[in-house]
Amino acid sequence: MEHLSALAFEIRRFLATDGVKLSTGHAQQLLAAALGHNNLASYQASGDDDRLRFAIDIVIDEALLEERAGDLRCAAGKNLLVPAVQTALTLRFPLATLHFTLDDFQDQLQEYVEDRFTDDPSAQVARTWLPWAETPLPWKSIDPVGTSDLSGALDGWLVSGDDEDKRYSDHEVKVSGSVLVRRLGRRLFGARSVKLIHAQPRREGISS
Repeated sequence: MEHLSALAFEIRRFLATDGVKLSTGHAQQLLAAALGHNNLASYQASGDDDRLRFAIDIVIDEALLEERAGDLRCAAGKNLLVPAVQTALTLRFPLATLHFTLDDFQDQLQEYVEDRFTDDPSAQVARTWLPWAETPLPWKSIDPVGTSDLSGALDGWLVSGDDEDKRYSDHEVKVSGSVLVRRLGRRLFGARSVKLIHAQPRREGISS
């Protein structure tokens, strides 16, 4: 467990500056919880440690971290443990983006999908930029213990908004496509992609 061991060292060093002593074993248990595992054995068996370095997005499980800290009777509270985990992950994986709940990550994915559609020129109409997208993700929530990639079809609308100065004010374009987010572990996510497959103006007589 190369990465977990290195992260545990950083957490212990961070907490030591606040006078909190933590054993290596407890630090590893807390990290496993922060990465969505009920115990260290689960983390070791999952293979998450081998894939951790490839993660682009890492979701910290604050609730499970706090629960495990209580079980271990850790002297450090959530206000110290969460920053300790965050600092350790940032130092070791500076290019990864950290999220504090799966819902936060889901919201960021929603924004990412909508940005991809509004930025795609083939989804625009009559040289009028359509700045708002309504393209719900194909899943309602992210399975907290899942291992499968997040993927599915996208169907929604691009909307120009209500602007009297624009010829096609309040115009709508029906869009469809697909989204794929690689899942590397319970709280680890890799590359993502969004593809626009079809765009069709809602109003007749206007071509995209």
